[in-house]
Amino acid sequence: MATAVDGNARVGRGVFYCVLLLLTIFAFPLASRANPASIDAAAVTSGDVIVLSSDLLIEEDETFAVPPGAVLLIGEGVILANFGTIENRGLIDNDGLIENHGTLLNIDEGYIDNEDGQIATYDDGADEIDDVTAAPVVPAYSPPVSKPTAAAASVRRRTAASPPVISSDTPRVVTVDKPSNSYPLSADGTPPITWSASGDSGDGILAPAADAPTIINPTSLPSGTVEGMYYARINATGTSPMTWRVSGGSLPPGLVLERLSDDHGVVIGGTPTEAGSFGFTVMVSNDVGSDDAMLSITITSPLEAPHITTDSLPDGTFKGRYSQVLAATGGDVTWELVEGNLPEGISLSPGGSLSGTPTDIGEFKFTVSARNSVGVDTKDLSVGVYNCGQLGCQTGGSAAMAWVLAVWVGKHRGVRRRRKGQ
Repeated sequence: MATAVDGNARVGRGVFYCVLLLLTIFAFPLASRANPASIDAAAVTSGDVIVLSSDLLIEEDETFAVPPGAVLLIGEGVILANFGTIENRGLIDNDGLIENHGTLLNIDEGYIDNEDGQIATYDDGADEIDDVTAAPVVPAYSPPVSKPTAAAASVRRRTAASPPVISSDTPRVVTVDKPSNSYPLSADGTPPITWSASGDSGDGILAPAADAPTIINPTSLPSGTVEGMYYARINATGTSPMTWRVSGGSLPPGLVLERLSDDHGVVIGGTPTEAGSFGFTVMVSNDVGSDDAMLSITITSPLEAPHITTDSLPDGTFKGRYSQVLAATGGDVTWELVEGNLPEGISLSPGGSLSGTPTDIGEFKFTVSARNSVGVDTKDLSVGVYNCGQLGCQTGGSAAMAWVLAVWVGKHRGVRRRRKGQ
């Protein structure tokens, strides 16, 4: 008996949400919502219908709640990228793609209509969404993802409608055989407003006014890596049909410009094959006008393990200033003395600088390492420190022998001088 009650409750809940969705769609036209880049979760209340018309990002520290009786509509081709938390106690009608990198929860009576959409829970995400229609749920996978920027979000809330009032003055007389008689019409009221004409219009056509394209994002594009997957999206407003093209410069080799199905956006994607900085201009146009954006993409070579290229070091002088810089491939590396000893008074910095004033003489052998995030390389090196005087530069035992010899020579010369004096 309890099972039957639960089943009836679920059917009743589905009917309730369907009725609510139909009422909100046909009873309340769309009005632009201020600050579309971020949804104020506290402002969403029961009975609201939030419509996502383009990509939206929920950051790691954000929680978006759909309260009971509220509806979140995700349009076809729209991506909701969740890196935070979505708490659904109402209805999510998904015709697009929910990219879940964070936490997606159905709580209490929360329900997701996913018949025409997809839900992708990534390796770094988690979900508890038992109440989902029997549509394909994409398993965990990791394609290249570029977080939508805030400017890419376009959120609209359904509000009470106001009836249209024609506010433009139309001419009563037109010129016959004039190549073009075009008169814009305008009306106040809640959009969308549908126009129609009655009576004899002759050869005239009543057509909605077209909007020229405007590229709304981005101001910059993410960088990429040679042989790594690349993805970036550019959106525009305007009246379809619109045409996209690269009007100047060139994309990095291996990347292409692909138009989206609704022609209000394009994707730059592919696998870069060459490193460098590439500047180009993207243009979008329709029958009314055009807009362009100057952009650039930087492609870097993949990071490799270090390789020490310093093979030998010059000798130093006892109590003389010494300075040498070790060299290695692999970008920014950290240097370290791993074995042996440097001459007293000389030190090795993490940046690879050997510097100081040696206060000991001899041959000093040691091993250094260069490390980055990919790997490490080591090399055996040596430095000789010499004491340079009247008998030339000597080191170690040779210096001691030279001192004994100098003493002996000095004494010998003194004896000879005394003999000559006699």
